[in-house]
Amino acid sequence: NIYAQYLRFSPKNIWRIFTFSFEPQMVVHTFTLSVFIVWVSSFILLSIEKTFSKRIVVKFLALIFVVAAVVLMNPTGKAGMSENGFILIHFALFVLVSGLLMQRFIEKSVLSGR
Repeated sequence: NIYAQYLRFSPKNIWRIFTFSFEPQMVVHTFTLSVFIVWVSSFILLSIEKTFSKRIVVKFLALIFVVAAVVLMNPTGKAGMSENGFILIHFALFVLVSGLLMQRFIEKSVLSGR
């Protein structure tokens, strides 16, 4: 491959995605990582039900696959132009999970008669 000398990819690079830094070039990445933590934890809270069933296992498996796919949006772990898709998909999933949270809140408030 002609671009192999420029990519310098290693599976260890994926772990660089999970670094927090407040250097000027990393602020957007750190904020995106915070959004990642919020939407994953919100999804987990939405998935937990009073009765644990086989469905919860399937939901967590789906979450693991989604998180793996999102992390692979930036396999080099670099900030800048290489993480545009990484940033966009996190904000899209954050909006999706926020909508699900609001829907759950509205359903509970309507059912309780408020």
